[in-house]
Amino acid sequence: MSTKGGTWVLLRLRYLSDIYLSKVTSHFAGDMLIMEEIGEVSEPTARKILEMGEVTPETLPALNLNELPDKDRKVIERAISREWKALKVVRREKND
Repeated sequence: MSTKGGTWVLLRLRYLSDIYLSKVTSHFAGDMLIMEEIGEVSEPTARKILEMGEVTPETLPALNLNELPDKDRKVIERAISREWKALKVVRREKND
């Protein structure tokens, strides 16, 4: 799971129920799942999140924010400072 040539990005997933946006995008089946890129996290933090599958409000304590590097903790705190359903990480490849 090496990040050679890439970085790990934290995504915040949330549901959006906006009638105007639903009409514009022709999405009428209910809430839309929105993925917002929050910031980069280190590989060890990405591993923890990947092992969990995703982080939800219910499973957040298992991540133990106090044991994470300062930079990663700040990214996660920024992610949970607004409405959210889950946090996921994805690997972004570097384009050289």
